Amino acid sequence: MVLKELATAYLILTTLSFYPSELAYPPLRTTPSWIASFDKSSVIIALPAERSIALYDLSSGNLWRVELGFAPEGLAVSGRSALVYSRLDEVFAVVDVDRLIPVSEVRMRIEGVWPINDGFIVHKGTGLSLVDLKGEELRYLKVDAVSDPWYVSAHGRTVWFVGGDLRTVYVLDVERWEARKVATHSKMVSAIAAFSEDTVAVASEGWIGTYRTNGESRAFELPYQVSSRTKLFPAKAGRVIFIDEAYRSIGLLGIDLKWHSLLEITPSLTTSPSPSKVYVFDLAQRKLNYYDVTFKPEIRDVKLDVRGGQWLQVEATLRDLDGDLISYSPSVLLKAADGSVTMAAMRSIGGDRFAANVDLREFSGEVEITITAADTEGNQAESQPYKVKVDRGGVEVVTFTTAATGTAQTTPQAGASSQLTDLLIFSVELAFFAVIVMSIVLIALRTRKRSRKRIRRG
Repeated sequence: MVLKELATAYLILTTLSFYPSELAYPPLRTTPSWIASFDKSSVIIALPAERSIALYDLSSGNLWRVELGFAPEGLAVSGRSALVYSRLDEVFAVVDVDRLIPVSEVRMRIEGVWPINDGFIVHKGTGLSLVDLKGEELRYLKVDAVSDPWYVSAHGRTVWFVGGDLRTVYVLDVERWEARKVATHSKMVSAIAAFSEDTVAVASEGWIGTYRTNGESRAFELPYQVSSRTKLFPAKAGRVIFIDEAYRSIGLLGIDLKWHSLLEITPSLTTSPSPSKVYVFDLAQRKLNYYDVTFKPEIRDVKLDVRGGQWLQVEATLRDLDGDLISYSPSVLLKAADGSVTMAAMRSIGGDRFAANVDLREFSGEVEITITAADTEGNQAESQPYKVKVDRGGVEVVTFTTAATGTAQTTPQAGASSQLTDLLIFSVELAFFAVIVMSIVLIALRTRKRSRKRIRRG
């Protein structure tokens, strides 16, 4: 039973492999103090020694600087605006990231800032303020909140924060501007990340899980005992990405899976432009890695059913581990003998099953059939080709297969490989795993046998 559970866990872990994309490190003259991102192709960097911030375009490698009247320590991005602040100088500026100019500068005690819809949450030392995109303070609430950047997180019009005892989790309703206690954690919290307006992920030493606004908690099964230096980032489908700075590891956790891997660089600064995506800066080695922890749609259990001799019903199960499958994207592509391609849209027939009725009366000869699907990330999946032969208006099935195709894979930057190669690699890994287990068993049996002989001789 134990071996079966170990094998099952091994199978789950070997199906997940996410590799970083190493990007060009920005041409910086000084060391940044903070980074933030507002889309998948740009990063904003605070440069206190230069009294400026820089916008780094990851696709082109261009770097644009915006000079400030103070040395920025931190920043946050909401929409197309960045709020940059200095605790020492007690000042912040709102910068238009499109025009690359400061639109306002405000004198205010500020300990931290976090983005929210159409504005920012600012920690003023004694409480939290709501600041709009023009830099105007709209509301203030005196609360005992920790000012560390990893202890406050907003989603929609809800703000989650950790109290001064580093254990109590609170939620702030921005519309009502009321805060209330959600729960007191058993250990000191190391980081939080808002999933939604009613759910937040919480990390502490040896624990990662979620809390809901009603106080209910749920723990994720960890791949190892995480340290107290763990940062959290929201991922898709109710999962969470964690980066453990002490063990230099990155992982993906959910109720349905767990995965982790060693980071190739030391994380100095990290930021997430959107769920399931993380930039990791190594300031010492001047390296920048990008992790895209998303999945392609899966196409499984394909079924071809000839009806009336001239119609072909194509069915398949389509799933997406990220839950972002485009419902109208599944299609059947028909490639005729002359190379022309016709598309037939698939419709949902309940659950994860999709189907399309294809009229083959206008075709002649061999027709190649392929199923395609896409998700909101732009990830696309394609089934293996199926071939039918049309002769005199009738359909003769050449490849009539019910198969599982399109296994879960990461996005292209994760390093795509053929299913055959993946299968061979997996077989070798599984065989190696079995050899290790059998070796351990044989050693244990031999040791036990020798022990019995020694006892008899004595």
